Amino acid sequence: MDLHEAISKAKKISSQNIDWNDNLYNPQKSKVSALYSFISYDYLSENEVNNHERIKFFPCSHYKTRLLSEKKSVGWSIQLAELFNEENTVIVETTDMVVIIYRTTDAIFVAFRGTKGYFDIKTDLKCSLTHIHPSKHDLRKLHYGFYSAVKYAEPFIYEGVKKLKGHSECQVYFTGHSLGGAMASIAYNTFNLYGFKRFHGLERFQRSKFDARINSCYTFGSPRYGNDHCLLHSLLPYHIFNDGDFIPSIPPTFFGYKDNHNDYCLSEAGEYKHPVPKGNVGLRLFQRKFELLSLKNHSMEVYLKRILMK
Repeated sequence: MDLHEAISKAKKISSQNIDWNDNLYNPQKSKVSALYSFISYDYLSENEVNNHERIKFFPCSHYKTRLLSEKKSVGWSIQLAELFNEENTVIVETTDMVVIIYRTTDAIFVAFRGTKGYFDIKTDLKCSLTHIHPSKHDLRKLHYGFYSAVKYAEPFIYEGVKKLKGHSECQVYFTGHSLGGAMASIAYNTFNLYGFKRFHGLERFQRSKFDARINSCYTFGSPRYGNDHCLLHSLLPYHIFNDGDFIPSIPPTFFGYKDNHNDYCLSEAGEYKHPVPKGNVGLRLFQRKFELLSLKNHSMEVYLKRILMK
């Protein structure tokens, strides 16, 4: 699928009779979210362009083509430069992620995409968990690397949503694929927990005069990101993972990580199955070793193909 086709499909699906105020799972919203997650791979950060030779992991074929092209440049490709402008888009760049905040007629989509981990996949498989609240009685823990990256970017995301939202009452949707899915899940939790506001020191625990409603979060092929206390006592994203994708089975559960209770397993025929135990990476490596070598089932294009079948 090319970029213009993806944008056209996103607009066509969005124009259907969808209740954007409803936060229940909606397959049409999952399609739109997946399309914007795919589109986010077109934007290249300065860090990626300057260090493209170090990248070992390509979660999207289009992303790989863009980075390995002799004509690559920071920003959008020529195809999208005019479509995503200052009036409808805000870009947040850090060393760990790119966040595309895009205003449509019906909603604001905040698409997360990891960057730093693609230089060395081991970076994001480090399994340390960290507390998200200073109280010793709060047992919720999140993946240290993902949480630190989100925490740093939060004030910039706040400003971006504030700019595009203006005085409207439009809903905000978070989305992301792969490492971006984990970061979107964490951001969805923290923004809902403390409100959409500035995040500086103790101000993160105070209400802000500006508050935008984060409706829901749709993620695709996300690794695990939190412990059982976090997943039991926090708002959860709708997480879709392809049958055969090993990334959602890491980090291992024996390090304290747990699976999302809103998991939807997607078959090769594009049918949703009741969530099946993902197991841990060792078992999946043995069962899917040939597919694992190419990361075939983790590709954003494969996700799009399956999600758009029905």
